[in-house]
Amino acid sequence: MRLTFSYLFLLLLPFFYCGWPLSTKAQVLELSGDWTFQMDSTDQGLTSGWYHGLPNGQEVHLPGSLADNGIGFPVDANTDWTGKLAIPDWEEDEKFSPYLQQEWLFPFWLSPKLKYTGVGWYQKEVVITRQMRDLPLELLLERVHWEASVWVDGQFVGQSNRLGTPQIFQMPEGLSEGNHLISLRIDNRIKEVDVGHNAHSISDHTQTNWHGVIGKMQLKARAPARIRHQKIMPMVEERSVMLDLSLENLQEQSQTALLEVVVFSADKENEIARMTKEIILPKGSHPLQLQLPMGDDIRLWDEFDPYLYQLESRLSVGEQEDVQLAGFGMRKLGIAGTRFTINDRPLFLRGTLDCAIFPKTAYPPTDQQEWKRIFSTIKAHGLNHIRFHSWCPPKAAFDVADALGLYLQIECGVWAHADFPASLLGEGNPVDDWIMKESRAIVEEFGNHPSFCLFLHGNEPMGQGQEAYLASFINYWKARDNRRFYTSGAGWTAQEENDFHNIQEPRIQHWGEGLKSIINQQKPNSNYDWRHQLLENDRPVVSHEIGQWCAYPNLKEIDKYQGNLQANNYKLFQKSLAANGLSSLAEKFLMASGKLQALCYKADIEAALRTPGFAGFQLLGLSDFSGQGTAPVGVLDAFWEEKGYIRPEEFRSFCQETVPLARFDQFVFKSGSPIKVKLEVAHFGEKVLEDVRPRWVLKNQAGKVIKEGQLPTCTLPVGNVNVGEVILKHFSGQPEHLIFEFNIGTFKNQWDLWLYPDNEIPTYEDIQVVQKLEAATIKSLTRGGKVLLTLPKGSVKPQFGGDIAVGFSSIFWNTMWTEGQPPHTMGLLLDPQDPLLKAFPTEQYSNYQWWDALTHADAMALTKIHPDLQPEIRVIDDWFTNRNLGLAFEVQVGKGKLLVTSIDLVHKQSERITARQLLISMLDYMHSADFQPKVRLKAGEIEQIYEVKAAF
Repeated sequence: MRLTFSYLFLLLLPFFYCGWPLSTKAQVLELSGDWTFQMDSTDQGLTSGWYHGLPNGQEVHLPGSLADNGIGFPVDANTDWTGKLAIPDWEEDEKFSPYLQQEWLFPFWLSPKLKYTGVGWYQKEVVITRQMRDLPLELLLERVHWEASVWVDGQFVGQSNRLGTPQIFQMPEGLSEGNHLISLRIDNRIKEVDVGHNAHSISDHTQTNWHGVIGKMQLKARAPARIRHQKIMPMVEERSVMLDLSLENLQEQSQTALLEVVVFSADKENEIARMTKEIILPKGSHPLQLQLPMGDDIRLWDEFDPYLYQLESRLSVGEQEDVQLAGFGMRKLGIAGTRFTINDRPLFLRGTLDCAIFPKTAYPPTDQQEWKRIFSTIKAHGLNHIRFHSWCPPKAAFDVADALGLYLQIECGVWAHADFPASLLGEGNPVDDWIMKESRAIVEEFGNHPSFCLFLHGNEPMGQGQEAYLASFINYWKARDNRRFYTSGAGWTAQEENDFHNIQEPRIQHWGEGLKSIINQQKPNSNYDWRHQLLENDRPVVSHEIGQWCAYPNLKEIDKYQGNLQANNYKLFQKSLAANGLSSLAEKFLMASGKLQALCYKADIEAALRTPGFAGFQLLGLSDFSGQGTAPVGVLDAFWEEKGYIRPEEFRSFCQETVPLARFDQFVFKSGSPIKVKLEVAHFGEKVLEDVRPRWVLKNQAGKVIKEGQLPTCTLPVGNVNVGEVILKHFSGQPEHLIFEFNIGTFKNQWDLWLYPDNEIPTYEDIQVVQKLEAATIKSLTRGGKVLLTLPKGSVKPQFGGDIAVGFSSIFWNTMWTEGQPPHTMGLLLDPQDPLLKAFPTEQYSNYQWWDALTHADAMALTKIHPDLQPEIRVIDDWFTNRNLGLAFEVQVGKGKLLVTSIDLVHKQSERITARQLLISMLDYMHSADFQPKVRLKAGEIEQIYEVKAAF
């Protein structure tokens, strides 16, 4: 039967949701508490009839995991992990083997204290009350990992392998009043259905392949006439809601039921509207569609005003009733060309990944408090979007996202890979059918949440039939539910069926690009964008996993791991650092590499924001990724907490709803030369900004204003806006580090600029500048002369560091997982007060004025040259190797003094203003009384470092 009713209701739901059926009269047994458990590692429980009772059970507490209860096996070299190892024989690798003698430490991801993969039985005796005995009973387990089979009093009830939704079991009819034994057989092994061992839904790389049940655990009595599901579809243009109800009558005879639909505030203090209708329900399931007018004054849901309504449907037969509560938001997702829209306003997604990393528990939280902490942190960094990489979060995450106004991308928990053939898509594997069932369960469970905006099968699909399979997946959902947008997979493919493309391009560092990427190959500038890359796309493009810029691991973080996961990977890196005599520099490595990391993220994000028609980006990531060899890619740690080198307000300056942007062709200039700046705004705020007066300021490091100005008053529509152009000119006889600040009201952004005077390179009679040591040079040194040896790029021998790929950017992802993709270093650690750099203004980290030096340099492994050598310009090495690297060092040779730099300061010198200025600074230092090398070497010990090539 199909009926249509109309009524008016208006109300905000501030924070409360109830998505599961409930009844004021029905009985609910809470099953949390003590259970009896027995491990079944030999898989004998089924044949031995353990569902009648466990022979050797022990007490555990649920909800929780086995690790919570201190059950499992310590991890060691024989542990069977769920996840790919980057280096299978890693224990024999010289980077790790010296540090495994006293303690077994694992480098690839966080280590669980205890781990168990296999079958475990959980049993609990429950009491069925008199009120429950004549009603259908339903067992609800909010999140089980992974496959659960259920028995009652030895009678098999059912089996479920849902990963992203509650597992719900209909209990047998006729259970008597009194005691009954519920048995759960949970199996977390990968069996017929293989979602991919690296999928964040199951992998030890991230949340771990834990064992147990978390969240709600309830045995509910339901009315025989009940509401199985309600689907709420906002219709903004019609100012109404379409409500699809699925009603069910379990009894043999027809029932006369009373349907009530009520709208009220979350605290139930204000009832907005009520509708009552008598319905005849024959046996079986029956759809019912209602169109509910919302009136003219509806409030729309979005990131700026996440206004929530709540709808209650109540079905009563006599004294028995069944109730469904659901929150929803009135919002209209759309596509206009290559942009998303929200309520007919352009929408730009500023996203990050959530990869299911929860160090304290090793499983996702099911409480709103923890999700509110995480999501508030994400919003504090200017982001409005979260991609759940190959997993679906629990209900509490949706509730909080609804309330805070975040746009979520949900995935079915799959990451197919050729290493796991049963995970490949479109080849007839069981995972194909599982994805469809899992997707239906996810949409039925969470589809009413306004935050649920994007949906796909999972990450980076593989399989010979993947495109055809994913086309059918997309078409299936586009035909059935228009409340969100669908695409093939995260990463690829850009196929015709997609509503939007979630692909790897564009971004400033691609997989495998190494030192040929924009940030490492092109001189620093902010005048590029991705409009040309978008020309071939006729729909929104959201760039996949941009960033992946690493900071040095925060070794102080080790003590934070007091829960189920331990940072044994960080302990291993700590031992390596100590063995190389660099422990005292750990904090400085973190801060300097972190500043460079933030600079790289700023470049990535601003390029996206500068691009007209771009739909958004997904960072990998705002927080650290602790798996896949360890990838500290976040400005936050794995706990979503700050590391100390960039505050949320600093991050927001280049990543929020309104960002002032400046296009510079370069950041380094000759003093007195014109500096042309094109000023733009990426404005994706709530409304048009009227009567805006753009302002700019040029100031020095002390904050002294050198120049300032205003542009004409303008109106900023939502989108990308050009606001004008400024030409600056400033002359100084000294090198200067300046800051250009661009303000749009309270929104501010800034860029570093360097101005160097066009001075002649000084000629000091007592200093020779050479690119190799020849006999005359060595003779001069032995007699007390001074020599600057500036080696051509590529001349340092591999055994002395020449095989270490130096770039401007930090490491991409991590060198172990990428099989050594360059760069292999993480920028520089510098002393701004070092007299060597007196004429070359610098911070403690490498900023853009160091790009030229770093792209014309080799690393030098100083310990290989002499154990006492310390660099004047230190390179931060990969945390897997922790070598003592430098670009410059000084020594005594004979009676003379030698400064060696592996930066080529000679090649095309007239075209390299920063090389000239750095050379001037070095020469001034060598000419001063500050140049007093401490370590003494022989000329031959220097000559062995490099090889003379024809290009010398």
